[in-house]
Amino acid sequence: AFAAHEKLDNLIVLYDANEVTLDKMAEYTQSEDIIKRYDAYGWETYEIDGHDLETVEKTIAAAKASNNGKPKFIKCNTIIGKGMEETEGTNAAHGEAGVPYVDKAKENLGLPVDEKWFVSAGTRDFFSEVQKTNAAAYGEWQKTYSAWKEANPALAKQLED
Repeated sequence: AFAAHEKLDNLIVLYDANEVTLDKMAEYTQSEDIIKRYDAYGWETYEIDGHDLETVEKTIAAAKASNNGKPKFIKCNTIIGKGMEETEGTNAAHGEAGVPYVDKAKENLGLPVDEKWFVSAGTRDFFSEVQKTNAAAYGEWQKTYSAWKEANPALAKQLED
């Protein structure tokens, strides 16, 4: 409610709605309509298939482009343990119950079975560029801060102490 009250329209929340809690299916423990709740808070809401990456990207782009004074809430409907047939869509996918099936799930999803934590080359390249951009921005900020610090030594001491 605070975000809507303050018109934080650059805030985007992605909510993973897999309909499962740690020990039961959500239908046994939750009866709310999360979209209606965030509508009532004054947020702009979206509901999408969280496994459709193109839709996820398009929805995030639409949320970023929307300058209506409302924070954005994107409910991403997903299936927990997707690709792990033995536990897919059940609370068993939440913990160690799925461990014996990880290799088969990787195979089902087309991921390398021999890599414990697979990160695609495209993902690595993307974040490498992000890192370069952020490093450059931080370097510029350091220059600005150094100039401010030199011009305002008393305030800088107060800030740093």
